[in-house]
Amino acid sequence: MNNDRAGMTLIEVVWMVALTGTLLSTSVVVINRSFEAHRAALTHLRQLHALEQFIERWRGDVHQCQQIALNEQLALVLGDGKLLQYSATDNVITRIQFIDDAAVGQETWEVPRHCQLRWQLDRAAAHELLVGALEFDNTLPLNTSLEMAPVALVARVGSETLVARALPPTASEPAVANAATTIGEAKSE
Repeated sequence: MNNDRAGMTLIEVVWMVALTGTLLSTSVVVINRSFEAHRAALTHLRQLHALEQFIERWRGDVHQCQQIALNEQLALVLGDGKLLQYSATDNVITRIQFIDDAAVGQETWEVPRHCQLRWQLDRAAAHELLVGALEFDNTLPLNTSLEMAPVALVARVGSETLVARALPPTASEPAVANAATTIGEAKSE
């Protein structure tokens, strides 16, 4: 008897189908995780770009301001009588421009949730300094492994000096006025 067959047995076909299914299901999980990581990285990149735009706008406004008022919001009075008001709610920083007590323009920047925005005015230095601190709570689960370092901003009022660093401001920095706004879920507590 000659046992030369050209086809495959049923066991071989079932084995090939099971192996192919296992490989496909594993690859789908890996591809899905890579898409999630890509989405998180894009969101992080957009938020960093928004922070960069906010820092540039804030710097320009501080350089032009004549007076600063700190409470829950930051108010800057420019030389031409315009009033700029910075505030933070949810995960958005808002800049509103007022002329003669009427809002004429508004800009918003989205920042990560669970962060705190603080302002300090240092009048003890030779030149008046406005210090801003944006601190992020990296302990909360955000469905991402990306962490944000605290950002401290220092600008001389009415000048072209800006320092932006990824370090929280120290407690020894002198401040005459101080304001803090919490962004995110901590505000609703």
